[in-house]
Amino acid sequence: MKDLQQLESFCNTVTEDMRIHATHISLYLALYLCYKENFYKSPFPITRCEVMKSAKISARSTYIKCLKELHEYGYIGYLPSQHPLKPTMAHIPTLHSLF
Repeated sequence: MKDLQQLESFCNTVTEDMRIHATHISLYLALYLCYKENFYKSPFPITRCEVMKSAKISARSTYIKCLKELHEYGYIGYLPSQHPLKPTMAHIPTLHSLF
């Protein structure tokens, strides 16, 4: 039930947000699957290759651009790793805390 409410809120919100495009939505859903696979623990680690594959994004520049924009717009939290052995971390906030 939690999934359905969060995703329904996301869909309703992005319908009105003209900054959001199909690639953003695809990336958000891929990140949400990672969140779910990590038992809803936040923040959770993400791997660029896996997220890009799940989101059907082929260009690294598109992935980075959309990830940064989702963070900037408040749809996700994103903490890039500055170390090759440490994972990048992400956070999916509940929409009621966003808007």
